[in-house]
Amino acid sequence: MNIHTYKTVGAVFLGLAAFIISARGQTIASADAYPANPSAALLGKRYVSADGYFERFRYAPLAPNTYGGVVAGNYPVFEYFDVGLSYRNDTGNSAAMKIRDNVLEATGTGYYRLKGFDQSSMFSLLNGVTPFVTAAAGYSWNKVTASGIDYNNNHPYYRVVAGVEVPVYGALSVRASAAFSDYFETFNGFHSPALRGWSYDVSANYWITSRVGVSAGAVYDMGTASTADSIVYRAGVRISF
Repeated sequence: MNIHTYKTVGAVFLGLAAFIISARGQTIASADAYPANPSAALLGKRYVSADGYFERFRYAPLAPNTYGGVVAGNYPVFEYFDVGLSYRNDTGNSAAMKIRDNVLEATGTGYYRLKGFDQSSMFSLLNGVTPFVTAAAGYSWNKVTASGIDYNNNHPYYRVVAGVEVPVYGALSVRASAAFSDYFETFNGFHSPALRGWSYDVSANYWITSRVGVSAGAVYDMGTASTADSIVYRAGVRISF
């Protein structure tokens, strides 16, 4: 990843931080009208979700853009600890290459929601802010077709994530995180950028009703020396139960 990309990623995170601080300050100033509600967040909720997404590879002219979907569920099993399960399917076609990917992943997320800061204090901005860490393991069924030959790369992988979720304004929350993923074993062939290397994720969720929410976000997957970078754009719905 070149210096321009580093600057772009940094600018996105700085811009997000500035937006959160500004919106949170306005929320506190008008708390009676638009309270920043911790229930706006996703952590600690039972819900199922369905997302569609588009992935664009960078610095890999032969790799096709891919389209796909993710279905997932989240379930709080203890206070400040959620488990989740997701399934992702995507496909991409170009004249030189075809990609098919199926990924099943299980997650465990520990978090703590900050609270108790006096509203007259500058630290009141931290009320409701929720830092979290996630450990995940999964399996990827991947097939790449090039020059009429199929290459199957079916391998388990792991992922570790650290981030923060912030209730911003009414039913709106935002999330930012950094993750590292890798396969449990090395192998030759295609490596999904999302499953090997560093990823940076920003997203927002808005609860239209107490049960139905919409979400949108983007992920920058850095990949590694042998894996192309990619940018993923996604949007979907969440149903709380």
